[in-house]
Amino acid sequence: KKTGLHDPGSWVEGALLQHDEGEYNRLRELCNNLQDGLIQSNINTLNTNCIQIQLSAEEAEVLKQRSYDYLDNAEYLVTQRKWDLAVVSMHQHCELLLKYHALRITGSYPRTHSLRELIRLLTKHDSRLNGLLSSELNLLKLSKLEDSYISSRYYPVKATEEDAIMLIKFVREVFDEYLSGL
Repeated sequence: KKTGLHDPGSWVEGALLQHDEGEYNRLRELCNNLQDGLIQSNINTLNTNCIQIQLSAEEAEVLKQRSYDYLDNAEYLVTQRKWDLAVVSMHQHCELLLKYHALRITGSYPRTHSLRELIRLLTKHDSRLNGLLSSELNLLKLSKLEDSYISSRYYPVKATEEDAIMLIKFVREVFDEYLSGL
C-alpha cells in the first residue's frame, strides 16, 4: 500500500474524498478549468506568433525584392552618369539586403543605416561574413558606401565616376557573393 509520501496525488484525493466529496469535485472542476484556460492561452499565443512569423516572412521578401530593385536602379543610374544617385542606390541595396537576412535569421533588424553594424550583427549567426569585415579593402569600400550615402543626404558632395564604378563592382562581386551563402 502506497502512502502519501510515495504518491502525494492519491493521498490528497483520498483525504479530500473522505473529508468532503463536494469540495473535492469543486477543486477538480477548478483544476480542469484552469488547465483548459492555460491550453487556450497557449493556443492563442501560438496563433499570434504564427501570424507574426508570417508577417515577418512577407516583410523579409519585400526587403529582398526592394534591395534588388535598388541595385537595378544603381546600374541604370551608372549608365545615365548619375554617380551620386547610383552610390545611394547601391547603399540602399546593401542595407536592405542585410536587413532582409537579419529579419530572416533573427526575426528583427536594428534601425540603422550602418552596413558595418548590420554585418557585425549577422556575423554572430554566420561567421562566413567575417571576411567582409576582416579585409581592409572591403572595410574601405563599405565605409565609402556609408560615407557617400550620408554625404549625399546632408552635404553638397559629389561622387565620382571612379567611385561609382568601383563600388558597383564591389557590391556585385564581393558583397553580394558573401551574402548569397546565407
